[in-house]
Amino acid sequence: MIGIGRVFFNSSARVLRNSGRYGLHTTRSQRLSGACLRSNTSHASRLTGRLNYVGYLAGGLVAAYGVYSQAVIAEESSVEELIAEADKLYGLNKFEDIYNLLISSKSLKSDEILWRLARATYEKAKAAATDAEKKVLYREALDYAEEALSINENNFAVHKWMSILIDYVYGYEGTKARISQSFNVKHHMERACQLNPTDGTSWYLLGYWCFTVANIPWYQRKIAAVVFATPPSSSFEEALGHFLHAEEISPNFYRLSSLWSPLGVTV
Repeated sequence: MIGIGRVFFNSSARVLRNSGRYGLHTTRSQRLSGACLRSNTSHASRLTGRLNYVGYLAGGLVAAYGVYSQAVIAEESSVEELIAEADKLYGLNKFEDIYNLLISSKSLKSDEILWRLARATYEKAKAAATDAEKKVLYREALDYAEEALSINENNFAVHKWMSILIDYVYGYEGTKARISQSFNVKHHMERACQLNPTDGTSWYLLGYWCFTVANIPWYQRKIAAVVFATPPSSSFEEALGHFLHAEEISPNFYRLSSLWSPLGVTV
């Protein structure tokens, strides 16, 4: 009896232990259903967390884009206001005021601001008391024009001021240096005319280049022949054609009599 009782007790103990280990209190289908439910719940929880995170990121991107857009709009508005004010001051010949207005805004990297700053600096150079001051200011002005060109190569005003300032800067370096830039000067003049065919100043400048080359003294022609295999050349007829075109576009834009009267030509 003792042996049978011990066997029964040991068997019962193993059953109880196994029931706890293998979940014999539930059916197999119940166990599988519970496992699936726990798995699905965990997966859904993770998915919800990920969706919430994606939503958070998307909301952040939208907010950031909104801030960026507002900054761009504000910057564009600021540039437009600066340009309008600079043009107003230019009409009043307040070149120093234009310089002071635009110099602090050159970091905006606007070609429209930079070429106007180059123009104002050019006017400051013209009014400078000494050649040394003029030389420094013309070089500064050309730097602004070159920066504007690096931003936008299709701005006619940038090319126009490039042509003017290259000639002035290298004019202070001597005749040979100035002649060495003659084709570069003409290139920017022609490009300005191509980009804006209705700008009388650009056509006048191109005419003046032709006039100057046609009227170049013999000793400068010899220098040009040393600098270039094919020196720059033009004629008074070509110059007159450009001048007349400028006059047609902008009547009474320039008085040309001072150029042509020494040659016996009436314009």
